[in-house]
Amino acid sequence: MYNNAEYLDNGGDAGIESAQTDVLRFNVIIAYILLVLAPIVPSFPQEAPTAIIEVQKQAQAFEDQKVQISELHEQNKELMKQVDALLLQAEENQKEADSLDLAKRTLKTQEEKIQALQAEKQMQAERIWAYKRQLDRRQKEIADISSKLNAMENAFQEPKTDEREEVQTKQPSERKKGVYVAFESDEAFLSLLQEGQVQLFFHINESTAFQVFAEGKGIRFKAAALPENLPWWGIQESLVPPAISESFQTWTTLALQHKTAIITLPDSISEKIRNLQGKNGEFIIGRNGETLFIPYDGGQNEV
Repeated sequence: MYNNAEYLDNGGDAGIESAQTDVLRFNVIIAYILLVLAPIVPSFPQEAPTAIIEVQKQAQAFEDQKVQISELHEQNKELMKQVDALLLQAEENQKEADSLDLAKRTLKTQEEKIQALQAEKQMQAERIWAYKRQLDRRQKEIADISSKLNAMENAFQEPKTDEREEVQTKQPSERKKGVYVAFESDEAFLSLLQEGQVQLFFHINESTAFQVFAEGKGIRFKAAALPENLPWWGIQESLVPPAISESFQTWTTLALQHKTAIITLPDSISEKIRNLQGKNGEFIIGRNGETLFIPYDGGQNEV
């Protein structure tokens, strides 16, 4: 038979103590679990409407960002179109630049050809002038030889009386009167012109005249008025070297009109010509500016 008194005396205190220990152990476990879960589980908002409004704002901001992203995509597409158009325009510009560069190179080549042709033309003109000068010298030599032959024939043939009288009556009228100014040679003329001792003008009309300049082997022309402070003399156009006349005809069509060749001489030479007033003969100007007067009645004098 079970005896409560014996139970209380022998094990009652031990059972109560064991139960209390189990309760304490359970409380410790619960406390530990709460301690672990406290940092993990967020606190529940105290005001639910405020949280809902914030969520709505975030959702609206998200939608706005989507719209902005869509607009940016459209803008990027438009920019890409503009970039493509600019690239195409740049390509067209490059093609035009290449065409212009090719045209410049072609123009430069044409200019070089023109310069070469002009130089060749100048050389041909100089050769023609040299041939003409040589031909003139030969014709002069032929004329001198013919004159000497005629003189020799006349020396061996006695002329008839009436023929001698006819020659004597014609000689005075055939003689030139006055002073005839000429240059020793075309080379002398060009040399004095190049040195500036002589100036040459082609006078077309009252308002048009051109001055001639000899520079090396080249000849150029410039519109100019006749000098007012220097004495000038009109000369026959045949005294102008052919190289100058031909170059002038090539340079301007005005050369085909009636013109007068005019020269200016140094004061010393002009004074010598003035001192020969009343005399008849040829006044020859040499290459270095020396002068010689040959009277028509014979003899020669340096002046």
